[in-house]
Amino acid sequence: MAIAIGLNIQLAFLGSMMWILSIGFSASNPNWAYSCRYIAVYMQMLFTYMVLFVTLGLVLGVIAKFAPNIPTVIITLVLIGFAELPGFYYISKLVREEVPLELYHSPLWLKLVMSPQSVLTKKGRSDLQKGAISRAATLREQFFSGNRVTHNRSTAASSTSEREGRKNLQNLLKKAAESIGRSDIDISIYIARLEADLYTDVEHLTEEDADELSRYMPRRLAKEAHKIIMTADGKEEGIKKTSQVNQPPYHT
Repeated sequence: MAIAIGLNIQLAFLGSMMWILSIGFSASNPNWAYSCRYIAVYMQMLFTYMVLFVTLGLVLGVIAKFAPNIPTVIITLVLIGFAELPGFYYISKLVREEVPLELYHSPLWLKLVMSPQSVLTKKGRSDLQKGAISRAATLREQFFSGNRVTHNRSTAASSTSEREGRKNLQNLLKKAAESIGRSDIDISIYIARLEADLYTDVEHLTEEDADELSRYMPRRLAKEAHKIIMTADGKEEGIKKTSQVNQPPYHT
């Protein structure tokens, strides 16, 4: 029992240290759980030994206390068995059914402790192997599904950004066309030319002059668009807000 108490103290100490370190470093280290695998296995060993020594201590204590009275010893040991065995059974069932792949690749001693039937019986070994194969397939599917979800989110975000950029360009050229009295012209042609050279938003045009813009649209329209971009009104209210589509035309 003294050994069990010592193991319990050691387990509590390591558990507290791991908890403190996790608070400080797990957020900045995405591989934290994997990095802690060795200490986690060691703590699992301590826990296993602690349970075994506690059980052994209880048995020895009962025998030492009630040895002359055999029926009392038997009854007490049976009660201890009824108290402990369901817990061992349900832990074994949980591990065997939920993490069969991890159990399959665990050391032999851990298999014997966590799920003896998965080692000692033919059916148990077969069920463990089937469960491991099934879990491997599930993890593989989750991994690729996660990649697809990430890709889809990235694609969706990119599409949203492109739509907003196109809307900003439309607002700019529409406002410039209205300012020169040519709201009837088709600005989609000029937007397509700009996007062909990766000018996909108004902010991409802020460092370009009117001469550069005139390569993509009529010079008069380019000069007016450049003027709008450069004005404080254009920067602050502009063009980049879709809510401003219906604003009055720019006046010089």
